[in-house]
Amino acid sequence: MDFGYANGKVSLFEHLKSLGYSEDDILAAGNVVKNENGKVYDRFFSRLMFPIFDVSGRVIAFGGRVFNDSKPKYLNSAENVVYYKSKHLYMMNFAVKEKLKQILIVEGYMDALSLQKSGINFAVASLGTALTEGQAKLIKKYTDNVIIGYDQDSAGREATLRAMDILAKENLNIKVLKLDKEAVKDPDEYVTKFGTEKFLNCIASSVPMVEYKISIFENDFDKNDVTSKVKFLNRISEVLVKITNSMEREIYIDRVSKKYQISKGAIENEVNKGVQNKEETVVTVRDVARKYEMAKSSRKKIEQYIIALMISKDKKIYDVLEENIDETMIITPGINKLYKYIKELAKSYDIFKIDILSRVQDDDLIKELTDVMYIDDMETNKYKLLEDVLKYMKKEKLHARRKEIFEEISKDISNDEKEVLQVELSEISLQLAQLK
Repeated sequence: MDFGYANGKVSLFEHLKSLGYSEDDILAAGNVVKNENGKVYDRFFSRLMFPIFDVSGRVIAFGGRVFNDSKPKYLNSAENVVYYKSKHLYMMNFAVKEKLKQILIVEGYMDALSLQKSGINFAVASLGTALTEGQAKLIKKYTDNVIIGYDQDSAGREATLRAMDILAKENLNIKVLKLDKEAVKDPDEYVTKFGTEKFLNCIASSVPMVEYKISIFENDFDKNDVTSKVKFLNRISEVLVKITNSMEREIYIDRVSKKYQISKGAIENEVNKGVQNKEETVVTVRDVARKYEMAKSSRKKIEQYIIALMISKDKKIYDVLEENIDETMIITPGINKLYKYIKELAKSYDIFKIDILSRVQDDDLIKELTDVMYIDDMETNKYKLLEDVLKYMKKEKLHARRKEIFEEISKDISNDEKEVLQVELSEISLQLAQLK
């Protein structure tokens, strides 16, 4: 990446230095690298550059593609204080400008660019990695409908199946793009050869997740072999059990029975057993897991939960936190600073309507807020999480007070003072027992 000057060319490093940036800041941004010998060189030398934006349209990183056959073909910015590749989607900032009905996920920069250029303004791409939970959460913020448009080869099919499982955790309506030309390997090639209108027809004919999975299992199915038939039935049953709508599940059971000549009763029996087991265990497993996570969570994680709940755009939750939590209870410095910033912001703006991240200018606060916004195990039931967090903070407060009492009792104080402290200690023990 060179910048032309009257006296020739300079490197990106020299250019940024001339603008007043320190060497440490330039290296931290990840676009310049220093080797073990101390030599500094441009990370993206002689590459076609793709600016990567966050959803607010701010440039947070770069991708670079070589002009020849050298490796690696693509090179991305290193992760830093503002860029986590697993939590952003390429061209998502353009997609969210539209009134989104759906998102189409494709594999690479060029696919997304080509589709957006052709008017498919809901196309995005992951950033050089397989789809992540953070990216699925990002999609969920803007739409409930997602179409997976990966390459139609074996690697693409494997990536599609992995992406489905991740997207399903966010309760998204998932479909898979099926191109009507077998010789075409990806969306970019299809649009180039056959145009936008035909591609939109393919979008409209996208296959629901359940049908796609069954079609994949079908490749190994031999209806004349008993072992194959049983294996096929078990795999299908596992898919159908995950359908929460009983009417939809019944429709698929009927379709599978007719298409593959398998007794409807046999399918229903296996599916019903799976549903029953799921219903019996899901509540217990979730509750145990939550209690375990709360017990082993660091104080910082709990405080991140508090911030996540504050910015969840739920006034009821915000009011409860305002009543029960104050800044002295947030002991992690960075999160304490973020907590106070949000409280100040709430004095001037309706924080239930604004994009808080877009208001933050401080790099440290941006990092803290970004970490909070993409907590992977954020509880779906916010009110249950609120209850757990408040209980945790109350227990911490009681434990801290109990420690203070033990320290006071060990000092040279009167018997009357000790008696008063013993009464308080008993009361604290009773409250802790009730909070278990």
